[in-house]
Amino acid sequence: MKADLFEAIIGAIAIDSGWDIKRLKNIIIKMLDIERFFRDVDCREKRPNKFKLENAINTLKELAERGECSMPIYQISEKPIIDDNGKQWWHCRCNVNFRNLQWMGLWTKYTEGYGTSKKLAKKMAAYNMLCDHYGLPNEYKN
Repeated sequence: MKADLFEAIIGAIAIDSGWDIKRLKNIIIKMLDIERFFRDVDCREKRPNKFKLENAINTLKELAERGECSMPIYQISEKPIIDDNGKQWWHCRCNVNFRNLQWMGLWTKYTEGYGTSKKLAKKMAAYNMLCDHYGLPNEYKN
């Protein structure tokens, strides 16, 4: 979709400029100035703050507010799971519909999260959703 938009913009500029090749070349160079695009990005930062565990719930909510996905639905277990060591773990499932532009439909995803509290389980489910959708490595895989 972005490529089609880029092509349409270049086509409109070409027609308006009377197919002036020098002008087209200058505009394309400015549009593709990658260094300008990355100027404000801190490349030393391993993971942007919005994709960290503590911000995962808000990031998913912001994506939904921008129309990139549906509002996440969280299903938290009523009772904790007790492991072999007697520790309690809560389970949360996160369901999100992402827009799939190739098929012009919705793509439903769900992820699960576990935590020592309901709040942490919800954060883990949201974090796992972001990692899965954006192909980010999961720092808390175990």
